[in-house]
Amino acid sequence: MRSVRFGACSPAPKTRVDWYEVKNLGVPMNRFAILALILSAAMPFSSAAHAAMPIQVYERLSNKDQGDYEVQVLLVGAKQVLKDAGRPDQVAQIETLFTTRQPGDQITLGMGELELNIAAVDKADADNLVRDPNAKPLSVELAMIATLKANGIILPKSFMHVGDTFDAKEPLSPPPKFGPFAQCFAYRNGACASH
Repeated sequence: MRSVRFGACSPAPKTRVDWYEVKNLGVPMNRFAILALILSAAMPFSSAAHAAMPIQVYERLSNKDQGDYEVQVLLVGAKQVLKDAGRPDQVAQIETLFTTRQPGDQITLGMGELELNIAAVDKADADNLVRDPNAKPLSVELAMIATLKANGIILPKSFMHVGDTFDAKEPLSPPPKFGPFAQCFAYRNGACASH
């Protein structure tokens, strides 16, 4: 099976992801609930969103840079802003979430949820652009915000700035020439050039 996100061949998954009944640590959430969670998580961060990485830019990063961004920026950044806010109990919760594996799973619960939320943010962004080509892009940080919010952890607004100093080690893939992203706000207004 060819992985869309990572571009490499991987073994067929042992379990099928049912988007209508995605399990979030035992709490059933349908795809509409996930989307609502992501959009509700975005509301308090809307003024700081200009500093975050647009999902279209994230999707153009190399596989290695995406992995670095997920772990070194989103995960480490979330722990650091909570530590700075004096919430060590929630730092421990993040540590548990991102180290716990279900029997037979290759990735942790937290990384699985984060990957599903990144896909949901990507889809929500594409849907927004289909409805309104001038819509501002959603940021990839919203996926981590939604992942942690679903597990009872609320991040401070300063989280939207954890990726301010991130530099991709490999060149970005070229922007799409067709589809909703070809005419999107981020490409027309230079947001992609800044990352």
